[in-house]
Amino acid sequence: YLVVTHSPFAGSGQFVGNYRADIIRESSFEVPQPVAQTLLLDFDGALVNSPVLGKMTLAPFDAADISPFYSGETETIKNRIREVFQQNYERFNVIIVTTDDAPPPTGTAYSTISFGGFDRDAFGLAEDVDLYNLDHYDDAIIFTESFTPSVFIGVPSAAELGTAIGNVGSHEAGHVLGLNHTDDDLDLMDDQSPADAFLEDQEFME
Repeated sequence: YLVVTHSPFAGSGQFVGNYRADIIRESSFEVPQPVAQTLLLDFDGALVNSPVLGKMTLAPFDAADISPFYSGETETIKNRIREVFQQNYERFNVIIVTTDDAPPPTGTAYSTISFGGFDRDAFGLAEDVDLYNLDHYDDAIIFTESFTPSVFIGVPSAAELGTAIGNVGSHEAGHVLGLNHTDDDLDLMDDQSPADAFLEDQEFME
């Protein structure tokens, strides 16, 4: 059977109509064997210069930059973000490290998920949907200052906010590992749900 989906970068609206699919089967392509992948959660700030992500300077992550309500909660939120990543990726061959740890050993291939900055249109942005994770050095940004209390129905606690940011970070990391969007509130790769869905225990669904 055939499943047809839209581009991961297309609009989130749903379209109805008639479609024609031209299918070419290429048997010479070999799916690469799975290998371990390291994800570095970067809370230390960064100079971003990417043709996809753009150019920007991210200050070190500070919860007070999201809202004064979270002043003094930086470590609580960072720890919760890490826990959420570890929970979401524990079934897979993915190693989670942060800039609070020792640097990855020399020669280690890793993709970087940076936390900081603001975007009026997005909570996060990945450099690519890297099918089969062919590039082990992808980047993504989670715009932490976009997670203001006003985007939620209520005011999340520091731990709940860490869950939301961790889920969005896991979503963008999913793209750099090769996953497309879905339409399922409980799926980490969902792109249809309101911000309050991020507060839930989302998982990678099959």
